[in-house]
Parts: sequence; C-alpha cells; structure tokens
Amino acid sequence: FIIFLSSCEKDQQEQVPNRLILVYMIADNDLDYFAIRNINDMERGFQTNTNGDLLVYIDRAENAYPSHPYLMKISHDTTDLVVSEIIKTYPEQNSADANTLKTVLDDAIKTSSKTYTSKGIVLWSHGSAWLPSGTSLYSNRGNIVDSVKSSSTLKSFGIDTKFQANSVSIHEMDIKDMANVLNGYDLEFILFDACFMATIEVAYELRNTNKYFIASPVEILSSGFPYKTTVPLFFDEVINPDLIAKNYYDYYSNQHGVLKSGAISVIKSSELDNLATSVNELCNKIGVLSLDSHNNILNIDSLQQFDRLKVGVLFDLKQFLYIESSNLNDFLLLNKINNTLNNTIISEYHTRNVLGSLPLNNCNGLSTFLPHKTSINVYDYYKTLSWYKASGYNKAFFDNY
Repeated sequence: FIIFLSSCEKDQQEQVPNRLILVYMIADNDLDYFAIRNINDMERGFQTNTNGDLLVYIDRAENAYPSHPYLMKISHDTTDLVVSEIIKTYPEQNSADANTLKTVLDDAIKTSSKTYTSKGIVLWSHGSAWLPSGTSLYSNRGNIVDSVKSSSTLKSFGIDTKFQANSVSIHEMDIKDMANVLNGYDLEFILFDACFMATIEVAYELRNTNKYFIASPVEILSSGFPYKTTVPLFFDEVINPDLIAKNYYDYYSNQHGVLKSGAISVIKSSELDNLATSVNELCNKIGVLSLDSHNNILNIDSLQQFDRLKVGVLFDLKQFLYIESSNLNDFLLLNKINNTLNNTIISEYHTRNVLGSLPLNNCNGLSTFLPHKTSINVYDYYKTLSWYKASGYNKAFFDNY
C-alpha cells in the first residue's frame, strides 16, 4: 500500500508541467525605468522551487546600462537590486521587428536541456491595439501617474527608438507580423502588458497562436502588472487565466484616486471563429440596409469608447453588437451572439473609470473599430486584418470607405 501511494505521488509530480514563461520587454523608450521595477518584482515573485523557467528579454533605452538587449533567467531575490543572471546578450537590434521576437523565443526555448511542456509569453511595452505604424493614441503610460495629464502618445505594439547622428527613428511591430512568427509555438497564453490590446481585431489575428489571450481594452498604468503576485500564478500546475486577470484587477481596484484604474479581459481563442460566424450573420442582415440608413441608426457618440480623447477608434464590441441586433429586432440572433460572446470573453474586470476621466459604464472586455465620418483614416490598413472579412464588416460597414 505504501509503495502504491509512493508510485501515485511520483506520477502526480511527473505530470506537473515544466513551463517556460518569456517576458519580452521593449523598453527602448520612455518605459525603461518601469521595466527595471517590474523585473525586480518578478524576482520577488519567482520561487526557488518553481518547476519552470521565467526568462526576460529586455531592450533598454540608449542611455541605460547595459543598453544593448539581453536575456535573463529570473531567480528569487527580495532586495531592491536586479540580481538575475544574464544568459545571452545581443547586439543592438530592432526589438520591434517580429523576426527578433521569434529569434528570442527560440533562444529562450533552447536555454534549458529540459523539454518545456507548456509555454506562455508576456509582451511588455507601449501599445495601441491594431493601429498601423505611425498612428497614435493618447496614453499616460510613459509618466509616473499622479494626476490626469494631456500629452503623450503611443503606437502599435512596441516602440524601439534608435538615435542616429541627426535623427531619431521609431520602429513598431505590426500585429499581422507578430501572428505570423508566433504561429506554431502552441502558447498557453499571450499576455499583453501594454495599453489598448484587448481588441477583437488583435485577438482574432492571434487566435491560432495561443489558448488564452489576456489584455486590457484601456490604458495600463506605468506600474504595469503586479508581478510579485502575478508570477506565482504563471507556474500553477494548471494555468488559470482568470486568476491572473483577477489578480491584476484586485491590485488596481485597491488603489486610491486616479490610480484606482484598470480593466482586464481573458479571451478563449478557440471560440473566436464561432464569434466571427455569429457576427458575420448579423452583418449579412445589416448589409441589406444602405450605409446612410445604417449611420442614422447607429449613434457613435452613444457607444462606450476606450481612449480618453475619444478619437473614435476603440468601441465596446458587445454593446455595439447588442444595439445592432436589437435594431434588427432579431432576438434569436441576439441570443446567439450573447452566447458566443459569453463563451469567448470568459473573464472581464474593470474599475469604474480610467484615471478619473473616462467612465467605463459599458465595458465588456473587447473593443472594435467602426467606420464613421469623423474617425482617423485607417481604412485601407484595416481591410488587411483577418477580422475585417471573417466578421462580415466588409459587407455591412465599409462600402463607402
């Protein structure tokens, strides 16, 4: 009997996954200071008996030391110093190039003689949803937030800044390129520690690369995820993405003043095609309406927007779909969409507002883009995204754009 119990215990131990978590930090910008703070918190949260590895790739600002990119293996430490071992260095490179992301991920997998049974990735930097390079959304993330300010920009995922003799070049990572290089790794999750990335367009583009997609539809404060308490959740025997999201929300909901600010969502990627099918059915019915007629029905100003300047790019997907289904008086379709949304957005948490200035009265976890006369001109680029055709948006909303 004792031998039997020992055998069962051994089998259970062997089933515990040896997990790799890679944190990919593009901090060659105004976030360098916060990156180091987050790494220090990762050291506090990582335990010596963890069955897995936490690796951090960081590309720091030009005036940092060292300024060239490097890969670290995080070890437990409770001091205010970063003591983790640098296991690989890189020449100065464009970390916002998707091919660099692939190279680093491959390097991370090769660092251990053990076979990783599961992998997850944290993408850490600035972010602006699916928007193309050079198109900005307002964000305060590069500042230590103690009041509501009004000047700062961010761009698509990652900003890698290169200083040359008389010029500065800024590089950004295209979401479609990211999806291409992450295909085939079978990631347990992708977590964006970057603003505005919980959009249906981004989630759908990345749907074949991960099981769970964790991101925020709004701004993320400069302090980012509370890694001291988040890191242990990365190495649970079975990853529970809801606990990761709830941990983020609990941290910010317990803050005070403008710092009591945050929203986070968990998307089940395998359900995204079902959602696209339901939305396509809705768009087929909307498509018989003229665009002018449809614009009269849809009041853009009544929809929840997710950037504080309300430039008309990020609207709440669920609220929009409910309004459209109700306008058609198609309650069977409304019920179908509700079910697919509930199966897709498996967790969603948010505070009452963002930095005291943007109420989140209709925040349901995912944003979407809708064409309208006052929005910035990104239509040509938008039409290259997978969601555009899969959802039927091309038939319902973009005829005149």
